[in-house]
Amino acid sequence: MAENKKIQTGVTQANIEQAESPEQTGSDSFGSYSIGHNLSTNSRTLNEGQWSLGSLYFGYGISDNFTVGTSLFVINSFKMANVMARYGFDISSNERLSFDFAYFKTFGGRVKTYPESCYFFEKSKETRCYQFSPQAVGFVMEAINMKATYTKKILDWYRANSTLSYFYYIEELMPFSFRMDPANPDPYTINLTSLHEFRLHETLFINYEFGFWGFNYQYPYIHTGLSINVQKDFWLLGIGASTTFSPSFPEKRARYFVGYDSRMSIHPEIELQVFF
Repeated sequence: MAENKKIQTGVTQANIEQAESPEQTGSDSFGSYSIGHNLSTNSRTLNEGQWSLGSLYFGYGISDNFTVGTSLFVINSFKMANVMARYGFDISSNERLSFDFAYFKTFGGRVKTYPESCYFFEKSKETRCYQFSPQAVGFVMEAINMKATYTKKILDWYRANSTLSYFYYIEELMPFSFRMDPANPDPYTINLTSLHEFRLHETLFINYEFGFWGFNYQYPYIHTGLSINVQKDFWLLGIGASTTFSPSFPEKRARYFVGYDSRMSIHPEIELQVFF
């Protein structure tokens, strides 16, 4: 009787462990469901056959190491079609490496130009012509992005991620906030940032981001951000923001884009994801 009870208890415990495994919850070995911030990421991928739907991305795990997806938030907010892919793999029990590729292209945005207008002034008997500045309607840009991220779990409650990212801007008549002003003709940017993940509780995480944007820029930028993630069973809610700013960019050279200028931009870090 005691032996049967022991066997039944073992089966029950196994079922509990299976229900709480990463394959069931969408978490990784660190316990987090998050894939990181918009710029600085971790190396997490979905499990094979797993889906995630939410504000940050709609993704599918082709294999345990390869995830593809698109951002519905970017499509809706910026009118920007996009596709993303991540390949990640373990290099030790506490280390992981991943490579990301993304493509973005706006639709519907345009830059309105005005013809030259000429006026005749009776008093001076002269004609003067004026060219009005163009105005943007929405975002007008096309870009590719590549990232390499190294992840290491330092402690059970702390994991560090380092991301080297490269953006190439094919078209940038009116770019979104991840195209800060290079103050030079370079159509690309090279960045090195880090994401520090702290597990305060099995359902509560804090992500802190810090690094440098635009090593090839005349006035390189600082990038930093913070988010709080709450997760339960098969969902994740993360709220925060990041900012890219330059303490040395001269105000007289600053240009205005859509919602930001050359000196600083702010990026929302909002995740509401479900896993199934």
